[in-house]
Amino acid sequence: QIHFPIALFKKLKGEKCHLADLEDVEPNIWLSLQKLLSWSPTTDDPNREFEDTFCLNFAVSYDFFGEMRTVGLKPGGESLPVNFDGRSEYVDLYCKWLLDTSVERQFRQLAEGFGLVVDSALWSLLTAQEAHLALCSEPELDFEDLRRGARYEGYGGGEAYVGALWEILEGFDLSQRKRFLAFVTGCDRAPLGGLHELRLVIRKTGEEPIDRLPTAHTCFKMLDLPQYSCKEKLRWKLLSAIENSEGFGLE
Repeated sequence: QIHFPIALFKKLKGEKCHLADLEDVEPNIWLSLQKLLSWSPTTDDPNREFEDTFCLNFAVSYDFFGEMRTVGLKPGGESLPVNFDGRSEYVDLYCKWLLDTSVERQFRQLAEGFGLVVDSALWSLLTAQEAHLALCSEPELDFEDLRRGARYEGYGGGEAYVGALWEILEGFDLSQRKRFLAFVTGCDRAPLGGLHELRLVIRKTGEEPIDRLPTAHTCFKMLDLPQYSCKEKLRWKLLSAIENSEGFGLE
């Protein structure tokens, strides 16, 4: 699964990118630009002090297959110093160059190809944030949110066994969480509204003595869970089920 930055979806939706969008694309450059904006002068001449400290012009240099090239961020920018009053303009122009101008030709081709694959009225209804969540999901899977939307059949939401189950699930690492989601829903990503939107159903299907593994019905987002004798056995059975399932889970 490839994680695309939200800046890509903003561009595909025709939305303007800003400095905040740069953090996911070029975190080091984003941090440097943030420092420019937060810099505080210590003399009575902040413009001169800023110029002497950072020695910047309204231009950017980049490596083009081993050849260093410099391009102005605005007309005459190569010889125009950036001072304290102009630092915000410099940051805006730098972001525009990096996220738009420098990749204009490549992005145009990508957008044309994307339009051939995704030609749906639904796409026009999504914001960039919603499109990003739908296609890339969130890097973190909040199982506390999954618990908030859960329902139970045969178990009480407040009983100790259910509490032990959630302690196990919330202790999973990201890989195990994705496997569990794929096991019970057929998809390892969170829906747009968050994991509580899944309305996971946890159904009691027997109790000790019992040796079978938990099973899942992905169409109904239902986990069939026997009541094992202890938390350790519950964890072992649950991990065995999700790590050995294929496709849409065990039935």
